[in-house]
Amino acid sequence: MKCIKKTLLVSMLMACFGASAQTSEGFEPWGDVAKMIKETGVEAIVQKSKKAGAFEEETWDVCLNGLTYRRTGGERSALGDSFVVQGYVYPGGTLEEMGELTENGYSSGILEDGSPEWPELVVGIWTCRGWLLRGGIQPSYFNATTVQHFEIYTETGLNQIVTNGYENNVPEPNIRPVTGGSGRSLLNRSPQTQLFIGANVFNGPNFKMTFPARVAHFKK
Repeated sequence: MKCIKKTLLVSMLMACFGASAQTSEGFEPWGDVAKMIKETGVEAIVQKSKKAGAFEEETWDVCLNGLTYRRTGGERSALGDSFVVQGYVYPGGTLEEMGELTENGYSSGILEDGSPEWPELVVGIWTCRGWLLRGGIQPSYFNATTVQHFEIYTETGLNQIVTNGYENNVPEPNIRPVTGGSGRSLLNRSPQTQLFIGANVFNGPNFKMTFPARVAHFKK
C-alpha cells in the first residue's frame, strides 16, 4: 500500500512540475538536467538569468515536500485542477555543497518522512499553489500557472516574497515576476529566476531560486 501511494504521489508531482507526455521535443525528464549539470555546472546555467533580466544577487535552494501535495479533481490530472504543495528553503548552494549529484541531479534535502535533511540550515518555508494547464492553449512545456510564497526567517521575524508565473518542464531558467512581499521587497517588481537542479526522494523538484538583492535583502 505504501508503495502504491508513493507511485501515485510521484505521478501527480510529475503532472505539476515534471514532464509526461507533454514534454518539449528531445527532453527526458530529470535525466537531461543531470547531464547538463555535470557538463556545465549549476552556476553556469544560472548565469543565463542575467541575460534574461534577473541579477544573480541572492539565491535560495528549495526542496519540495511531496507529502504536502494536495490536488482537486479526479484520478487523472486535467486543465483547471487546483493544487498546493510546500517545501523547505535552504541558503543558496546548500544542495551542491551538502548533497550528492546523482542521475536525477541534486536529489538531497528531504527525508522520506518529509522532514528536512539538514534542519539546522533551513531558513524558511516555500508554499506553491496554482492550477494545472494540461490540455490548455499555452505551449506544452508549461505545466501549470502558480503563485509562490517564500517565508524567510530572520532575526527580526518573518519576511515574505510572492511571485507569479508558469511552471515549466525544460532545463532552462524560468523567469517569474515578483508581485509582492513584506519589508523591503514590498514595492519591488524585479523578476525572480527559477531553475530546476534535481529530483528528490519524492521525485519532486529541487529548485535554485534567484532574486535581485534589492528584493531579497531583508533587514537583519
